[in-house]
Amino acid sequence: MRISNYASDTITGTEWLIGTDDPGGTPTTKNFKLTDLKSYFAVAASTNTTLADNVELICGDGNDLRIYHDTSHSVIASSTGNLNITTQSGGTIQLGHSTSEVTVLDNLTANGNLTTSGDTITFSSTESNDPLVTIKNTTNDATGARLHFVKDKGAAGADGDDIGTIEFIGDDAAQTQTSFAKIVAEVSETDDTDEAGKLSFYVAESDGTTTTLTAGLVLEGEHATDGEVDVTIGAGTSSTTAVAGNLTVAGTVNATGNVTGTGFIKATTFFAGTSEDLASGAAASLTKTLSYFTTGGSETATLAAGTEGQIKMFSLVTTDGGDMVITVTNAGWKASGTGTITFDTLGEGCTLMYANSKWCIVGNHGCVFA
Repeated sequence: MRISNYASDTITGTEWLIGTDDPGGTPTTKNFKLTDLKSYFAVAASTNTTLADNVELICGDGNDLRIYHDTSHSVIASSTGNLNITTQSGGTIQLGHSTSEVTVLDNLTANGNLTTSGDTITFSSTESNDPLVTIKNTTNDATGARLHFVKDKGAAGADGDDIGTIEFIGDDAAQTQTSFAKIVAEVSETDDTDEAGKLSFYVAESDGTTTTLTAGLVLEGEHATDGEVDVTIGAGTSSTTAVAGNLTVAGTVNATGNVTGTGFIKATTFFAGTSEDLASGAAASLTKTLSYFTTGGSETATLAAGTEGQIKMFSLVTTDGGDMVITVTNAGWKASGTGTITFDTLGEGCTLMYANSKWCIVGNHGCVFA
């Protein structure tokens, strides 16, 4: 079939003819053009227009848009301006197949919302310090950009539900991809109107053969309270928590291990709530820091061996003329065995520390050691 105006093989919209070559003639190869803005080329239903490999459908005065197949791939090539693929309002543009891949070779800009229902999004780069993910807000106000991790299970939530995880993975010495740290946000309490959350920071630690991610910092909100967040630092009794600057504590410090400071330890109330009224004939408490007493005659008490680093204080707060003699096990002021401390005047007191398996004198005001 031949499409021609007999002169230049150019169809103008008012001059064109569809017919066949003269059976006796020899068809020639010509370009097919529509030069009038109102011209069009229509193909009837149930028919096809076929172009061979590397035969191009060209649009534009400067051959600006070309559509063709190059024996291996299908190509839509635009050399001028933007390539706009539009649809009617509310319509959908679909790229690819459910089992195919869509590759963007250059920058991708989305002026509207971007939603993906896939399971994995990977950003990969061979450049140093890349990929870089930027979430940018350019509005002139006091708020900023947001990153949401949303868990919508379609059912009632339960205590312990994970909401989101950020994991940090790298190579070990054997080039095995290993999780070295992660941050986990979860539900601590799901009660309606009394919810509480939990945020845990994990790092890898090992026993020499097995590496495990262990929580080293845990923040957990308390439910049924107001303004209370519990914080757990470290993992295991051998963990060390170092504070480089000052540490201010508004509440009570309860330590089951050692507290070591290279500077001063200052408190408005020292050893709050750790005192006892020591009765005559009693053993001084090893869980109370201060034992105070009143004497009305010749009274006695005892102090057993302590634990390394333990502090113990004694004070005579009232006297009716008597005295208090405390027999101390592992007395540091004796070569060995027990020793005594005598209090007979109001205000006398002393401070002891258990070190090197003995009670050593740290401070003394008027007491007699024997």
